[in-house]
Amino acid sequence: MKHLLLYVGLGLSAFAAFAIIFAPASAVWLLIGDRVEATLPQLRVFSVDGTVWSGSSDFQYQEFPVSYLEWNLDPLSVFGGSADMDLNLTGEGLRIQAHGSISARQMEIQQFSGFVDSDYINAASQQYGLTFSGRLDIVRLLVTFDHRWVTEASGKFNWDGGRVIFQSAAQVQVLDLPPLSGKLYSGDPQLHLDVQHEQEPVLEVILKPTGWAAVNLKGRLFEIGGITWPGGPDPDATALRVEERIFPGLSEDSS
Repeated sequence: MKHLLLYVGLGLSAFAAFAIIFAPASAVWLLIGDRVEATLPQLRVFSVDGTVWSGSSDFQYQEFPVSYLEWNLDPLSVFGGSADMDLNLTGEGLRIQAHGSISARQMEIQQFSGFVDSDYINAASQQYGLTFSGRLDIVRLLVTFDHRWVTEASGKFNWDGGRVIFQSAAQVQVLDLPPLSGKLYSGDPQLHLDVQHEQEPVLEVILKPTGWAAVNLKGRLFEIGGITWPGGPDPDATALRVEERIFPGLSEDSS
């Protein structure tokens, strides 16, 4: 009887795993879509096709161009308590490849590499008076979530340089910048991106668990861009600070 129960249990587990893997992706989205959209209200999902094992989706976040996501799940990983998958994200001026893993405790994105062209960024940044040129390369990014917030992050970014235009009601500032590099890391429990030129800081981005982001522009950014900032700040001092809530669905008391 013991062996019979064991075989029945294994059979039911295998059937459940098979059913989950080959279930229509659209049906799974119906179960989790409301929760995702409540957290990210500016995310619009237009289609979900294929199965949980192998599928695709068209979506858009804020004013960024529509992107196309493809995934392929490793069926054997399900029996180990996680879902391992390869991800391919494309769009107008966007090419990203990554490996992801999801379990009951956390979600991890590994080997996140690719590039983002300025046209992709400008589609959203123009409304804030910012226009960029050049291309941003992403080098082996790693991000781990506990289904609430980022618990670990690391990676590097390289921008090949170009023109940045700041436009306001009062004036237009144009910066011609050399190549810059960025380093991503987590802590406090904020998410940090430090951008440097020749190992000297030019700006820093801080993303908080509440969904608010702060960008601190250092005096050095204007110095290397050939602009004299009023007051002539120390190159290491913050000359300008910009704050924006980019994830409005996150709770204010998340920390």
